[in-house]
Amino acid sequence: MTRFDIAELERRAEDAAWMQRLTHFMRAVTEDRLLQASLAATVASLWFALALGDWRFLVLLPAAVPAVRRFRRLERDAVQDDDWL
Repeated sequence: MTRFDIAELERRAEDAAWMQRLTHFMRAVTEDRLLQASLAATVASLWFALALGDWRFLVLLPAAVPAVRRFRRLERDAVQDDDWL
């Protein structure tokens, strides 16, 4: 693809409603501190358990539950909330 083809595709994507919804959803996910903290604890738990071979670090693994719930709620809110368009 040439630079002009990419510019045309970007212009089309800006007009697409799904692209605007995706952008809004990604902003909401990246700004959610609870989701970030839960994911950080989960990843740290898995990393320490695998890197150090000590399975006691998996005690932090239940932090994935609030992360999944928060992600699903943000996803549901992004789908139902059409006021921002």
